[in-house]
Amino acid sequence: MQRLSTKSVVEREFKNVNKDVIVDFTYASLPAVTLTGQEIRFNPETEEGLGRVSAFVAGFVGNWITPNGVDRLYNVTLNNSRFPEEDIRYFSGFSAGSSNERESGELALLELPASQYAVFHYKEGMGSVFQTAIHDLYKSISVSKLMLNPVGMDFMEVYESDYAETGAFYIYVPIV
Repeated sequence: MQRLSTKSVVEREFKNVNKDVIVDFTYASLPAVTLTGQEIRFNPETEEGLGRVSAFVAGFVGNWITPNGVDRLYNVTLNNSRFPEEDIRYFSGFSAGSSNERESGELALLELPASQYAVFHYKEGMGSVFQTAIHDLYKSISVSKLMLNPVGMDFMEVYESDYAETGAFYIYVPIV
């Protein structure tokens, strides 16, 4: 099993909190949302695992997001805080009100409760910044003395319709 190599430079903003330098983030409060989508399990610590999930997301976008004109893609990491040595559950979806495609039986529903979030902004795809982003999230939450909200997910990536042009996306971490 080949381990991932990390990217040496990831563009992002920083701030000083509690005498430590962390990645800058904002706060947001989101209402409950029901997503329609599909799930995969993969190992985020290997090239093969990230290749599988990248192909999965590309297929989901090609089959469901683009044909239905969906403006926002949600990729939700459902469990395994801090990524133990096992596969994680990953759900790609869109707002359930965005399409009636669930009738095909190929898509499932995922309910996310309302929560407060720490929101991180990155300027390139998650595949290329994964390990750096995960380190950033947990260090920033810890240094800021925030508490994670156990709503059934570790975090979600949100991609807007302009992602193909900008490469920018957001990571939402549920907090209390």
